[in-house]
Amino acid sequence: MMSNKPNLPDAYVDVLTRNLGLSPTTPSGNAGYVGYAVGGTATIGDIVAVNTPNEVNSLIGFGELADEMLNHIANGGKKIYAVPVTPSTEAVIGSVTSVRIGSSDGTVALAKDGANLVTNDFDIYIEITKTGVIGAAKFKVSTDNGVNFAPSIVMTATYVIPGTNIEITFTDEVLGFDVGDYFTADVSKPEISKAEVEAASQKLIDNADISFDDIVITADADDALITSLKAKAAAAEGSPNYKFFFFMVKPLLSTTPAQAITQAATLVSTVVGDRILIVTGESVTLRTNHADQRDRSDIGIIAGRRSALAISEDVGLFSGGALNNILSARTDWTDTTIEELDALRTVTVRNFKGTAGFRPTNGWMSDPFSDIKKSAWRLVIDKGSRRTRLAALGFVKVKVNPTDISGSTIALESTMQAELNLMAAGGTNADIVDGTITIVPDQDILTTEEILYDLAIIPFGHASFIGIRIGFINPLRVA
Repeated sequence: MMSNKPNLPDAYVDVLTRNLGLSPTTPSGNAGYVGYAVGGTATIGDIVAVNTPNEVNSLIGFGELADEMLNHIANGGKKIYAVPVTPSTEAVIGSVTSVRIGSSDGTVALAKDGANLVTNDFDIYIEITKTGVIGAAKFKVSTDNGVNFAPSIVMTATYVIPGTNIEITFTDEVLGFDVGDYFTADVSKPEISKAEVEAASQKLIDNADISFDDIVITADADDALITSLKAKAAAAEGSPNYKFFFFMVKPLLSTTPAQAITQAATLVSTVVGDRILIVTGESVTLRTNHADQRDRSDIGIIAGRRSALAISEDVGLFSGGALNNILSARTDWTDTTIEELDALRTVTVRNFKGTAGFRPTNGWMSDPFSDIKKSAWRLVIDKGSRRTRLAALGFVKVKVNPTDISGSTIALESTMQAELNLMAAGGTNADIVDGTITIVPDQDILTTEEILYDLAIIPFGHASFIGIRIGFINPLRVA
């Protein structure tokens, strides 16, 4: 069974080779996740299956991996197979800046809590809410630079900020603290190395018992990492545990719109193939396990939406509803920023004027040269190939009349065609518009012992842009 349609050059299938259509299950909506984790009970470096927010909190704990998995679940995403990794580069706690209202002289110091790793990046803001010394003064803490605060509490000599593994040390000196005093410090996020990302991704790929449509890399990607991931995806197709999936990656969080565009252009130029989905969307998002908000990548949010939709749907489907956990757009980004990122065929998020909430805008794969331009198209051709292949397996080694191949394989052809008909059934819930199986003429089965068929699928198009032509009608001039 092989397609040689010129408009689908990537869609070749051979029942006896490990190629398209050999995935162990149809596209599942499941996702693999790789990233650093702190404080969970799951074994570091092993695969853990997660379905609920409670499981994320207990098994994964805190960190960038947990943040994005919670975003995935909040946006309807299906099962996650995660590989948590211990950060190889610890978070850095910056120096404390003090702003005093009066003549107070109490001091604040920040450090990690013993041997425990700092869990994430934070903008620490400590505000004195009652004048006094240790034991009498009160304070409140924010991890997002004063946007959200935990309730005020009585000051003790030391205090560990929940969920952070950051310890505050207060010192009275002579005059203690005045109400309104505040202290700030920046905390960078921990990091994992390229080698750690590669090893964790390979763990997912090598497991024959799980299937997923995406592997979401929560660490920041550069061109070297993308080059490596592309090779892994290609190798997975030829492995005994055949898998076809997409890597979903994000660049380093940008500090300016110009940096976001430059980074995206660099990553896209590295993607020569159709296995990498680059999420460049950044928003002010809610971190549910820290109860704070900050500029973040939208990667987990996008991955959850992709997982929730049918395989033939574009991730940017407007009627899929507003995305969860996005609070607002980045204040320094404009429509022009998003349009330039869209033009690079990366995945972004935007608010459509006149509507509430934010939605994805782009379901394209990064490579502009692929004839399978959307992941939705690639997934349905994979599903169609798999279903017809499995149907064809029931006819392997059947007797065929070499003088009437078409006539003697009617049952084979109709069985494969029935699978495509099922995919085209269901109206708006259909996977494809239509599909046909056609026998290739003039075959010499006595020499080759092969029967070749053309598989052709008409996929659904996606209205990425809708234009409206406007004008006035003069009823006195209507012909």
